[in-house]
Amino acid sequence: MAFLRRGVAAAISLAAGVHGLRLTEDGVNSANASVAVNESRPASRATAVKWTYFPPEPRLGIAFGGSPQEFATGEYGAKNALILLQYAKRKGYALYVDKNMARHSVRNPSWNKLHVLHQLIDDVPMLVWMDADVVMTRPDFSLYTHIKQTKCNGVHQTRWEEYLPKEVQDDTFLWLPASDRPGGADQYEVNTAPGMMVLRRSDEAKEFLEKVWHVGDNPGYFLRHRAAAKPREGQTGEWPYEQGAIWDVLAATPDKYMRKACIPPPGHLVSLDNHHWKETMMLRRVSDKKQSQRNSIVGQYFDSFGLKTML
Repeated sequence: MAFLRRGVAAAISLAAGVHGLRLTEDGVNSANASVAVNESRPASRATAVKWTYFPPEPRLGIAFGGSPQEFATGEYGAKNALILLQYAKRKGYALYVDKNMARHSVRNPSWNKLHVLHQLIDDVPMLVWMDADVVMTRPDFSLYTHIKQTKCNGVHQTRWEEYLPKEVQDDTFLWLPASDRPGGADQYEVNTAPGMMVLRRSDEAKEFLEKVWHVGDNPGYFLRHRAAAKPREGQTGEWPYEQGAIWDVLAATPDKYMRKACIPPPGHLVSLDNHHWKETMMLRRVSDKKQSQRNSIVGQYFDSFGLKTML
C-alpha cells in the first residue's frame, strides 16, 4: 500500500506542476436558455459557466449537468432542472444547469464537472454537484442542513478509517457518498460513489479539484482501476473517469485530504441507485434504470411540484 501511495503521489505531483485547470471552452451554453435566469448572479470567471439562478447571498449552490439527450424536452434531465429551480427558489439556493457538459473539454463529459465546480465555488459557501439522474424527492428538507448533519462513517475500509472523521468537522471541505465496494476483488481504491459531490468554499477545495483533473493528464491512468471498475453498459473503456482520479488523490495524500473529508453511508446524502432508494431519503439516484423508467420516476416528482404544465 505504501508503494502504491508513493506511485500515485509521484504522478499527481508531476501533473500538478501545471497550475489551474487547462480546459477548452467551446462557446456559451446556449442550451441553458430555456431555464429561468436571475440577473443578480455574479459575473463568472469563465464565460461558459454562469449561474442559472442566483438569489441574494445564497448559502448553498447546486450545480447540475448532463447531455443534450438527457435535457431534451420531456426527458428526465429537463424535468429535473425545473424541479431543482423550483427547490432553489424555495430555499434561497443558487442553481447552475448545464445541458451539454461535453462542451468543456475533449475528455469524457464526466470529467467536466471538475471544471464547472472550480469555476463556481468562489461564489457560494457550499457547492453541491448532482448528475442529471439524481432527483430531489423531499423538497421540504434543507439540503444545507442535511449535508452539515450527515454521518461520515460510510467508507468501511480499515486502511482509511484512521484518517476519516466520523462526523462533519469545522474544517470539512469535501463530502463524497459511499459506495458498496469496500472489500474483495472488486473493491474501489476509496469506497465512494459517483453522482454527487459537495465542496465547501476553500483554497483546499480548489486545489483538490485541480489535482484530480491532472491525474487524467495520463490517458491510461484508469487501467490501474480496471479490476474493480469494469465499464458498465453505456460506458466507454476509460471508466471510472474522474471518480478514479478522486480515489487516487485521496489515497495518495490521506493526511491532507481525508482528514477533512466526509464519506456518508449509502443513502445518507443520495441513494446508491434506485434499487437501494427508500422513501426517507432526500435524493434518489436512478442510474440503474433505463431511460423510459427514469422519465417515469422523475415525472412523478415533477408532477408533485406542480410543474406539469411548464414543459
